[in-house]
Amino acid sequence: RKRQTGFLFPSIFTSSRDGFGIETPFFINLSPNTDLTLLPRYMANRGMMNGAEFRYVLDETSKGMLTGNYLADTLSDLSNSSHASYLQDGQFTHTNSDRYWLRGKADQNIGQWVTRLDMDVASDLDYLREFDSGSTGFDTNQAKFSEVFGRGFIDKASRYRANTLAFLRSWDNGTSLQGEFLAVNDLSQQIYTADNPSQVWRMPSVTHSGLLPLYKTGGPDISWDANYVNFWREKGVGAQRLDLVPKITTGIPMSPYLETIASGGVRDTLYMIQDNGASAWEDSNSKNRYLYNLGGEIGTTLMHDFTTNIGDVKAWSHTLRPYVAYSYTSIPKDVLLPQFDSIDTLRDQNIIYYGVNNFFDISGERKGREYERTYAFLKVKQGYDLLNKDSNAPLTSTETPGSFFGNLPPMISGSGPLTPVEIKTGFYPLELIRLMYTTDVDMYGKGAYLHAIEADYASGRGDLFALDYRYNSITNVNSVSGSVWHLLPYNFAAGYSLQRAIATSETIEEKIRLRYNQPCWSLELAANSTPGAQSLTLTFSLANIGNGFNVPGF
Repeated sequence: RKRQTGFLFPSIFTSSRDGFGIETPFFINLSPNTDLTLLPRYMANRGMMNGAEFRYVLDETSKGMLTGNYLADTLSDLSNSSHASYLQDGQFTHTNSDRYWLRGKADQNIGQWVTRLDMDVASDLDYLREFDSGSTGFDTNQAKFSEVFGRGFIDKASRYRANTLAFLRSWDNGTSLQGEFLAVNDLSQQIYTADNPSQVWRMPSVTHSGLLPLYKTGGPDISWDANYVNFWREKGVGAQRLDLVPKITTGIPMSPYLETIASGGVRDTLYMIQDNGASAWEDSNSKNRYLYNLGGEIGTTLMHDFTTNIGDVKAWSHTLRPYVAYSYTSIPKDVLLPQFDSIDTLRDQNIIYYGVNNFFDISGERKGREYERTYAFLKVKQGYDLLNKDSNAPLTSTETPGSFFGNLPPMISGSGPLTPVEIKTGFYPLELIRLMYTTDVDMYGKGAYLHAIEADYASGRGDLFALDYRYNSITNVNSVSGSVWHLLPYNFAAGYSLQRAIATSETIEEKIRLRYNQPCWSLELAANSTPGAQSLTLTFSLANIGNGFNVPGF
C-alpha cells in the first residue's frame, strides 16, 4: 500500500476539566523512509496544544521516532480564577502554564558500533498523568514506543526521568567498550543547595570489559571492568571516578558430580572531587578506596525425564540444582566517599548463600510437529550473614541519600544473621499464559513482608489480559493494576484497565474502551477517569493514509 500525505481522521474529546476537544492529525510523507505528522489539538478550557511526530527508518536495526507536544495552558495560569480549584480537584502541584512533553528513541548501527538514544523531557510531573488521551497520552506512547523499539519509558509517576545516549562496541576476543551520556529531567520541585545535592548526571560513563582465558589450553579466566565516570551536578559535590575491577575465576575439579568455582579479585576506586561548595568536601581533592573480594559456589545438577500421556504432552523433565555460595568483601573503614551510585556504597560482606532451583519442562507433538517448552520453575534462596549477629533488631529499609533511578536500592537490614527467604515461582499452564509470584519472608517475626504477582495472557487472535500486584510492608507499597482486551462478535472489541493504590484507597486511573474494526478503518470510544476529571474520547482511524514503514512496529 502506498503512503499518502493527507489529514488523518480526527479524535474528539469531552472532559469535565478540559471541555470539548478535537485533534486533527495531518500526515506528511517526506520520503519513502521518513515522515512527519502534525498533531494540533484544541481544548475549549485550555487552548491549543501543538504537537508533531517525526519518524525515519533506514532498516530494521536503524530507526528513530521523536514526538513533542506544547501547550500554553490557560487553566494553569495563576491569574485564572479557577486555578486553585483545578489544582485541588486534580491533586496537582505544578505552577507553570508552559506545559510540554518531548520524547523519542532511536536505534542506529554505525559500522560495528551500536547506539541507542532515549529522550524523555516533561515540563512537570502532572503533565504525564493529566493529558492521558490522544497522541500525547502516556499509555498510548508507552505502547507505541515499546512495540517499535522494544523499550518504553520509566513509570509516569517517577520524578526523575532519564535521557541517555549509549553506544556499544564488541570484539570477537571477548572484550567490549560501552559508553553512556545520561542527563536527568528532574520534576521533583525540590530546592537544591550545595549540601542538599541535585540529581547526578553522568557526562559521560565509559566502561571497558573483558573475559579471557589465562591459558589457551583452558584453566582460570581473567575478567575485568574498567569504568570511568564524570559525575556532574548543578548543585552539590561532583567527581570524576575511575573504578578498576580485575578478577580471576576458576573451576575446581572436586568431583564429576559437583560444579565448583572459586573467584578472587581486587577493586581500586579513585576519585577526583569537585566540592562545588559542599561543606563536607571543601578541603577534599581526591579519595582512593582499595578492597578485595573472594567468592565461590558449589552445586550439583540433577535431571530426570518422565514419560506421560496427557493430551499432546508426551514427556516432562525436572531439573534440580541445589547450591551453596560464599561472598566476602572487606571495605576500609577510614575512607569517606561521595555517594553517587551503588559502587560508592559497597558494604562489608561475609555471607553464605544457599538455595535450590527447580525447572520443569514439557515436550510432545502438536499438529505433527515436535515441541518443547518451559512449564514451571521454583527458586528458593537464603543467606547467613556472618557479620550480623543481632536477631532482635527490627526489619527496616533505608535509602542512601542521592539515590538515582534505583541505583541505590533500599537496604533491608537489622533482621539478624539469617537473611529473608527469597521465593520466586513461575507457572506456564498454556503456551500463552504466564503466572509469576515472588515473596520475601523475614525469619524474625515480620513474616512475608513482600508479595508480587504478575499474570498475563495473549491469545492468537488478539485477546489480552494482564494483572500486576505489588505489596511491601517495609517500603509502604500496596498497589494493583490490570487490563483486559477481548474481541467480541461482529468486529467489536472491548477493553478495561485499572490502576489503584490500595494503601490510600485511591483509583489512579480507570479506562473503558470499545472499538469497531473494519479492514480499512476503525472507530474507538474510550471513557477515562482520573482524580478530578472524567473524559470521553472518540477516535477514527483510516488505512492507507499515514501507513507505517515496512518494519515491525511502524
